[in-house]
Amino acid sequence: MRAKIHWRLQKLSQVGRSILPGPVFDKIGSTLRHATDTMSARWTTIQRQDARDVQLDDLATLDFEGDTLVALPELDEYIHATAYRQHESRHPCFLPSSQIMTCAPDGLPNLPGSNSEDPSYAAVNLMQFEQWVAKRVEGWVATYTQADACKQLHELMLRYHALASAYYSGNPEAISVMVLVIFELWVACDKVAVRISPLIGKFDPGIPTAVLQNLLLPYLEQMERLSRVENYLETRRSDSTESTDRMFDTRSGMSYASLYFDKSLPHQQLLSTIEHNANTSREAKREELRDVKANYRLIDTLFNQTDHEYIIKVIDNWCNPPETETVHSRWCPKCDYQTQRESLSIAVHEWPLPCDPFEAKAVVFELRVPLWFGHWRDFRFDLLETVLKGERKQVRANSQYKPSTNDPHLRRYFNISSSQRIGLMSVVKPVSSTHYKSKNITTLTDTQICVRNGLQYQYYDVISDAYMGPITFKDVIPLACTYELPCQALQRFIFRPISAPDGPEPNVVIATQDSCPENMTLEEYKELATVPLGHHIQWANILLQLAMPGVDFKKPETTLVFLQCIYQAGTPNSSVSRESHDMLLYDENAFSLIRNLTGALQRVKQNWESSQAVRIFTSVAARLLSLSPSADVQKACLTFLKSARDVAMSWILELREKSYAAVDDCDKTIFTAKSAEVALLCTLTFDVDDHHLADVFAQPNNVSILVQSSIVVQEGEQAHPNHRERHSMLLDLRFRRLLYRLYKILAQYPRGLDHAIPPVQGASMRVHYNLLSGELLADGLPLNKPPKNYRSHALYGRLFGSSVVEVMPSASPGFQFSTKRAFGGHTVELGMAIP
Repeated sequence: MRAKIHWRLQKLSQVGRSILPGPVFDKIGSTLRHATDTMSARWTTIQRQDARDVQLDDLATLDFEGDTLVALPELDEYIHATAYRQHESRHPCFLPSSQIMTCAPDGLPNLPGSNSEDPSYAAVNLMQFEQWVAKRVEGWVATYTQADACKQLHELMLRYHALASAYYSGNPEAISVMVLVIFELWVACDKVAVRISPLIGKFDPGIPTAVLQNLLLPYLEQMERLSRVENYLETRRSDSTESTDRMFDTRSGMSYASLYFDKSLPHQQLLSTIEHNANTSREAKREELRDVKANYRLIDTLFNQTDHEYIIKVIDNWCNPPETETVHSRWCPKCDYQTQRESLSIAVHEWPLPCDPFEAKAVVFELRVPLWFGHWRDFRFDLLETVLKGERKQVRANSQYKPSTNDPHLRRYFNISSSQRIGLMSVVKPVSSTHYKSKNITTLTDTQICVRNGLQYQYYDVISDAYMGPITFKDVIPLACTYELPCQALQRFIFRPISAPDGPEPNVVIATQDSCPENMTLEEYKELATVPLGHHIQWANILLQLAMPGVDFKKPETTLVFLQCIYQAGTPNSSVSRESHDMLLYDENAFSLIRNLTGALQRVKQNWESSQAVRIFTSVAARLLSLSPSADVQKACLTFLKSARDVAMSWILELREKSYAAVDDCDKTIFTAKSAEVALLCTLTFDVDDHHLADVFAQPNNVSILVQSSIVVQEGEQAHPNHRERHSMLLDLRFRRLLYRLYKILAQYPRGLDHAIPPVQGASMRVHYNLLSGELLADGLPLNKPPKNYRSHALYGRLFGSSVVEVMPSASPGFQFSTKRAFGGHTVELGMAIP
């Protein structure tokens, strides 16, 4: 700016000073000079403050050669070892091992302590247990007559819930299966309990079934199991004569503890033992009181017969005679008798049991809780609170007294093998723990020394720190059984708990148009939000969208909205299909649905980007196949699924060709990931009820298509991004569970396997195909990608990210693989040293 002003003044000075008055011209000049001086002074200050004393003379003493050498012994050792590397050799003696859990024919499944690191085996073990519960738990209950049946079922449920809740987290379909399985285990445990003690059948177990209406159950077999669970619990409730609260009422003669006590000779004998010991102790306390009173009277007599003792104390020796005074002696015998008399006291005897006879029965019952009842009761609360997330008001007491731990009278009678979650607890202290525990005997009587029990026991839950009482259930499980949409504005419309089985009011759709996401038109938003509204008409809404689409079937939001509608169990009625799906029982509606599915598939079959649309169509057809009782409808559904399978397979081949032809590594990764996604959708066409599988695999080439698709899924595993979309994770778990359902069937079709598995170059190589994961190995190694221990290494992820890395045997000593393509302009050699 200073230069510009100076330049302008130079121009004005060439035409004379007539343009600017002299004083103005001079003022501008002086201002510029002042600015120049100021800037020069500031620059000088800056240079002075930044000045450094560079001692160049010290450079003469430096040893540049010695100071620039750095000792890296590990690097030296590594470089030295490169000269002695040898070519890696393949080991053809690959012996694969199985991690499937074992189960004895007539025993309980042996659940592992933790989920397998291999996701395929983690899913398989959980599903194997779930199938055992679905098919064999009733038979086990009928044949197993030991007293620990409830204990075994309870412990089995706890292990399963720990494994399943961790592995199924975020997957509403899997969580729905978990809840159903745990309910079935509860029913089995309850049947055992009622068989052992029919008395317990008089009490309502208080297990809510409303949460079951939110379960996502794709198969008819699951719907039938759900119906059996609901019918059993409804029958138990209707046949009961006593409420759940009465079961845990310590002051009622109709409580379970009191009724059981009346019929239990061991508990009656225990009560007699406690009362006998208490009476013996009480009589000893009375005798002690008589002895203490006699001692009191003796000391009191000596006190009255003795005078106080005084002594003369000199206080001033300077006087003549010395000055003295008479004082009370410290060793006065009368005062000593008084101290002894007043210090006499006696501890009270507190009756060990409550005075209320019903409460006493409840206490004695809890001292010897039957093993089966303790686990049945704990199972009930684990189901209500640990699984269903029920809540009760916490006690938060400062002091807690329990027969099992710190009851001063009953602790020795407590059976330590009893279950510990539910028990008795008193916040009121026993008399023996208060300041009334010891009394002066001046005017003490027998009734004052022999007192009632001060504890006030109530049933208490150790884990939740709460008394028995009403349990409130929030929407934790209904929300966990609801798909999470990428668009939160639509989430409210697919959440349909028992309080709102039809979803929000239709006007809510219009009132929330301002929440319409940017990637969606208002019309599409209204159409998609309206589909799940009204559980009686949801299938009609789906049919309308198939016939005259107003939604975009390629969007994940559309997929999840449709899946929520077709899979959610909904309100029960007399049929297994329930109210929400009764429309499918009519052939006219079913054939109309199939016709429109066929037309919709024809519209998208040339565009592999419409993979989400095919997923919707396939899921709808499979659901119709599952619920329709008509053989003609089922045949039409199988035909449609075959058409969808052929479309998906043609897309897989097209995408694979694009992946092979891609020059850019990013494009190759995209095509590989998309081919794996389409392969997952192709396997979905096989995901039907078990009794339809024979018809599916009776069709030619279906075994080959399934195996080829499984191999593509495995080969595209490394192309998936680190944070996959939620709908893709749902597909992945369904794929793993499907392969477990089918692996025994696939083993019966060796020709189909031979057709699907490509020939491997090298006659000496042994080929292994894992029916549970779809993984194809040659001599124990993948055909065109690094082994799993390479891909899971941290350095591998940093080097290649989610890129597809194709490898071949390396010719370099010390390395096992070499990349087929260059990365960063370099061919990468891969090897793993054994530490």
